Amino acid sequence: MIFGIDVGGTYTDAVAMDGAKVAHWFKTPTTINMLRCLGEAMERLEKIEPVSRWERLVISTTMLTNIVAQQRYENVGLMLIPGPGINPGILDYPTETAILSGAMNYRGFEIAPLDEEEVKEKAQFFYKKGYRHLALVGKFSGRNGEHEEQAADWIKEICPDMEITLGHRVSGYLNYPRRLVTTWLTAATQKAYREFIFGVENVLTKYGISCPVYIMKADGGVIPINGVESSPTATVYSGPAASTVGATALLAGNESAVVMDVGGSTTDLSLILSGMPLLATNGMKIANYLTQIKGLALKSVAAGGDAPVEMRGTQPFLLEERRGEAVCFGGTYPTLTDALNILDGVPGKNQGASLEAFIKTFSLRESQVPLFGEEVIAQAVNKIAGEIKKMITEWQDEPAYRVWEVLQKEPLFPNTLTGIGGAAPGLTQRVAKALGMKPYLPPFAGVANAIGCAVAKPSMSLKLHIDTGQNLLSLDDGLQKEYRGSGKEEEAIKLAKTFLVQRAHSLGIQIDQPDVEIVNSEIFSMIRGYYRSGYIIDTEVQIKPGLFTRVN
Repeated sequence: MIFGIDVGGTYTDAVAMDGAKVAHWFKTPTTINMLRCLGEAMERLEKIEPVSRWERLVISTTMLTNIVAQQRYENVGLMLIPGPGINPGILDYPTETAILSGAMNYRGFEIAPLDEEEVKEKAQFFYKKGYRHLALVGKFSGRNGEHEEQAADWIKEICPDMEITLGHRVSGYLNYPRRLVTTWLTAATQKAYREFIFGVENVLTKYGISCPVYIMKADGGVIPINGVESSPTATVYSGPAASTVGATALLAGNESAVVMDVGGSTTDLSLILSGMPLLATNGMKIANYLTQIKGLALKSVAAGGDAPVEMRGTQPFLLEERRGEAVCFGGTYPTLTDALNILDGVPGKNQGASLEAFIKTFSLRESQVPLFGEEVIAQAVNKIAGEIKKMITEWQDEPAYRVWEVLQKEPLFPNTLTGIGGAAPGLTQRVAKALGMKPYLPPFAGVANAIGCAVAKPSMSLKLHIDTGQNLLSLDDGLQKEYRGSGKEEEAIKLAKTFLVQRAHSLGIQIDQPDVEIVNSEIFSMIRGYYRSGYIIDTEVQIKPGLFTRVN
């Protein structure tokens, strides 16, 4: 059997899958101790199937998402080597920033040297202010990381305990503003992620789990849990990604649909096109900053089932910040779920408890409660429907959507709203009606996120850059080495595939070159003195996210 566990902000969901069938599933409340929730889920799964017979375990968590949402970042300073071009002062930086002189050009040639005294002076400035971690990013360090490496060496001479994250090791892609934010976010979350991995390893040891263990990534693929220790940001929004993959597995064939995952704290929105989740082509937006993190085109709306209700004047008002469980689930404050329970009934829950909470909290007569509840639900429906309308515009601007649209016989936006998550039964039909869409509530909708974990395939990507004029080959993980090849695009593609297969094998992912697909490949001639002096080749390949199986 294969197992999926999603530790969400409100519930921890788990499934055991036997081939394409969901053999067992359960939900338990998530407590403040995420690792304990994970351990308790493993303990229950072990009673279903002895761990010696487990084939694979995949987990997703809100650990990194919570750090981002609550801004509980490690204190990281930002040292930049922007060189000539855009004025550094017009960029919006996420933390305290120092600008260094020195520059590489777009091919990786040094056009201005670093100033050792300046580097050490700026490092001491950060150190005296209490910083013990720096993110160091040069504009074209993906072409040549020597300036970042040299600056780091100088900093270590005077601040040996300073941890330094280098931009060219985080991402070899161009787009300097996105790369500096991605490097900072990586540095700001590494410590917390390492502690989390250490805790997970202890839990696995405690329960004797030795099968391959993966973690869900933001792009809807999975990777061995130790495979993203140096780039933990790949797992941000792993929960919403798991839900989208789960919804994909629950849809039949190549269907298209908007996915609405109604959790306790938020409602997450995504789009499935012909059986595949839509990716954010240029990288995700996190904490209001654009990044180079590959992920699905998602949106989280602060309108979950546990959204508390308060009275403003004579009208109900739906708050965004969760205060706890709904009254009908044992909580103490009335919520959106309680309103749904009063009007529709939540299976296995006491309608009377929700009714009494509304009467006492808001000083209502019993006859007033249904209308009051309808107004509460209407606020949630209007908010979610409004955000879906906005996202439709954003989704339609994605290049992948435009390609999909061209391939359709009738290029119409998907008309199905698929509801998953705990509060989906009460909201899916209402939101679909507000949008003029067809509602669909699949089986196992309440544990779709855990199903997504269980069925997701591994995913990886690699970008290779070759400059034959410099005899230089560089990869997106910072590797830079001498190149003595033919300079042909076909050879570059083969090299990229070989490097990606090697990277996958180093993590225990068994693939071969036929499993790798080309994302993009370009070749440009370099001209000097009217003659071709060499080529620049950029090639990107990937192991595409996908499903091992759909649910029968």
